[in-house]
Amino acid sequence: TRVTPEGRTYGIFVHDLESGETKRITNETRYVGMADPCPSPDGQWVCYVRDSLTGEGGQSVRVIRIDGTGERVIASGDNYAEPDWGP
Repeated sequence: TRVTPEGRTYGIFVHDLESGETKRITNETRYVGMADPCPSPDGQWVCYVRDSLTGEGGQSVRVIRIDGTGERVIASGDNYAEPDWGP
């Protein structure tokens, strides 16, 4: 998550080291707790923990392609932290 001097921008960003371009890959328009982004070994996906939008608590582990497409929930419940990729 990044906060800009002009205002708040929420989400997960990727930064291309070669071009210097930074791009937001999630489409949040308000604050939603997001944590622990972890790129896949092949660099094509990012997994992360996201808080529930319902206000009832809970979290989900999600994956999204590095270009911002294909987001999906892979687990939901409570107390997720530091998702990682396994074999």
